[in-house]
Amino acid sequence: YKYIGYYRTKTEAMNALADYNKSPYSLNGELLKDIYERFFEAYKEKRAASTVDAMETKWRHLSPLHDAKLSDLTRKDLQEYFDHLDATEITKRKIKVTLKLIFDYAVRYDIIPPERTAILDYIDLSGKEIERRPHNRITDEEIEELWEMDDEMSQFLLFLIYTGLRCGEYQSVTENGFIEDNIIHVNQSKTAAGVREVPLSDKALKLTRRAVFPSYDNMKY
Repeated sequence: YKYIGYYRTKTEAMNALADYNKSPYSLNGELLKDIYERFFEAYKEKRAASTVDAMETKWRHLSPLHDAKLSDLTRKDLQEYFDHLDATEITKRKIKVTLKLIFDYAVRYDIIPPERTAILDYIDLSGKEIERRPHNRITDEEIEELWEMDDEMSQFLLFLIYTGLRCGEYQSVTENGFIEDNIIHVNQSKTAAGVREVPLSDKALKLTRRAVFPSYDNMKY
């Protein structure tokens, strides 16, 4: 057996027991991170790797709440979290959906009562968005300087410029992709649209022979 709690009078104890029997969720409360681990094990089954990666990314955004007890979280707690989250409204909406999935899982396994999920309906995501810095275009002069440097790092950067690959895609190409008929086959990417074929220009072909660098793991920028 387990203790539900300690009460000043027998009447209070009997009322607490009745409430527990009516909805036997954990009165002591489980940590959000512990509930997520069980939820994630079930979630990742029969889902694409890109979908699983996206879920893990959204979970990392929730790091300020990882050690919170789900049963103790209030609407105010969640509102303050979203108000201070450095993300766009679109990203916030995706994170809120993730929280809803975790809450629903907790309800399904009697960790919290069903009415607890209602606090998510009152979260306002329309706060001021974080101002984003514009992308800076690489100039022709900067590209020419990279050609003149002719070292391992400059060749790596030029390869990314002329192929349009992300750093993660470059690594996946060296490990899982292949080049055939002057086309790079990208088999793994951050998004489903990223899985594609990349035709190699003459300059990219020139770089291809030197683009697979054994010291890539030391090049983290």
